[in-house]
Amino acid sequence: MHSNEHGVIIVLIICIVLGLLLGFSTELTENVLYQTLSTIVEALSALVGIFGVFAVFRLDIQDREVREARDELDAIYYRGRPDFVIERVHYTPPEQLLTMVEEKLKENSSYFAVSIDEVIRRRDRLKKAIEKQRKLKDVIKFPLIFMIITIGFSLAFLPLTGVPALLIPSYVRATYMMVMIGFAIYALSLVFESFIELTRD
Repeated sequence: MHSNEHGVIIVLIICIVLGLLLGFSTELTENVLYQTLSTIVEALSALVGIFGVFAVFRLDIQDREVREARDELDAIYYRGRPDFVIERVHYTPPEQLLTMVEEKLKENSSYFAVSIDEVIRRRDRLKKAIEKQRKLKDVIKFPLIFMIITIGFSLAFLPLTGVPALLIPSYVRATYMMVMIGFAIYALSLVFESFIELTRD
């Protein structure tokens, strides 16, 4: 289980406890619940848009780095000559090219027209670029999914805020509200951490 999932469980437990305490000690009005959930939906929707645009921009930069590193390594793989021009029908994906170069280094290192150190440098550049690309996607994916889920659960309960207290007791309303507040705060912390990670070189 990842640390993010641990964090969600901890937040959920804390908020359930706080919600029950609040629900049994105070009569939660319909208006408070509605306003709280509406604010969460509006705030997280705006944040999803801002974070999404920034994430696409950052991923595009990293995609270019992968393409440049791939082309650099590709140039010395085919026929082992940096200046060799060849028309290839199929584009070799970065991961596949890495595998091909690794195999060629083991089988016949003299295949390349450049020094082994240069081959290794270009190989390592592509490997690091791919690893960074995967890491960035992981950094972006969880906060976005978590925010969308929180928005969805908040929206789902909005129509029920007008249901009489006899059908939905105060402690249920308070618990739900506290869980959504906790999830919203946790989502903000995830986005903040992601922004830091995305701005690193």
